[in-house]
Amino acid sequence: MNPKAEISVISPHSNAPQNIVPNPPTSPDALSIVHDFEASIVDCYREGPEGREKVTFVRRSASVFDVLYGLGPSALMDSVTPKTLATTSTPRAFRWIHLPTVNLEWIEDLMYKIQFPVEQAVLDNVWKSYQLRGSTPHSYSFDPLCQILPNRSNASSGEDSNKIILVQMPFLSYETSESLLRMTRAIRTLQGPEWAPIRPEISQHERLAKAYMSASNPGRRWSDPPLRIQRTLDQFFDPTEEDTEYKDQDQLIMRASAQKDYPMATLAVVDQMVLWTDGISVISSFPQRLQQGDFDTFSFINASLTQGLPCKSAHDLAALITAGCTDLLNSFRICNISDHVI
Repeated sequence: MNPKAEISVISPHSNAPQNIVPNPPTSPDALSIVHDFEASIVDCYREGPEGREKVTFVRRSASVFDVLYGLGPSALMDSVTPKTLATTSTPRAFRWIHLPTVNLEWIEDLMYKIQFPVEQAVLDNVWKSYQLRGSTPHSYSFDPLCQILPNRSNASSGEDSNKIILVQMPFLSYETSESLLRMTRAIRTLQGPEWAPIRPEISQHERLAKAYMSASNPGRRWSDPPLRIQRTLDQFFDPTEEDTEYKDQDQLIMRASAQKDYPMATLAVVDQMVLWTDGISVISSFPQRLQQGDFDTFSFINASLTQGLPCKSAHDLAALITAGCTDLLNSFRICNISDHVI
């Protein structure tokens, strides 16, 4: 799949987000990362009479750079949408744009790029009022939240049909012990006076941490690092504890996977999800697996669409994404833990 499409802006102090155009990151590390990570775009079309309509999904992946700072979602999708669908007689039901990690900077830039109809003051309040912070990298998270917010485009008419829905929540996922340990040690190294990786080759996610865990965010509305990383169960339970490596190795699922025929020992982790929808677009953000190529949360939810689960509106999709995140860990046999392990 390829890239390119659309436009909007980012002035952190502007009261008119519809006039904002996001600028690419200036640091070489962050600029490299937005070219390396891929976002996903899914368009849904409904054809035919109600009750017998055909639902078609058009999918495309593109670099985060192309989605946020290049052509944008609309132009990217125009190049892959069949001409039979790209007509006024077959209106698009909704568009889903998924970002592969919870990065507040990326989420905000995407909102500006697609001119998502949220008031600047509302966005400011969400970023400032519902963020949790502390002294350790894994203490940066956000309050669980489900809110209905005013839609800027409906403000004058008083319509309720397309109110904005925001969902922020933690959810259980899993990660290989080796990948998580590498990431934890890389972040710990990053907290030192200088970035000094312990191996000549560092993973894509370690470079992501380097680019966004120490960012001072000049010109942004927050001073915290914008990246929200995976946490182990002990890190989630006590965000102030700096080193949970020993406790993590004693995790029940870790011991269970070590005794079975799994290729790698596995840990339960706490991921975070951010979802916005205005009834027309759905923006979602949650981490992909650290072990590249592994089946992850997005793959799980995307497969659910392919399997024909009813999903005819943006709100159906928002419900499916939320359910997919909350049910992810239950879908894997790793949770079948025998009594002797306990």
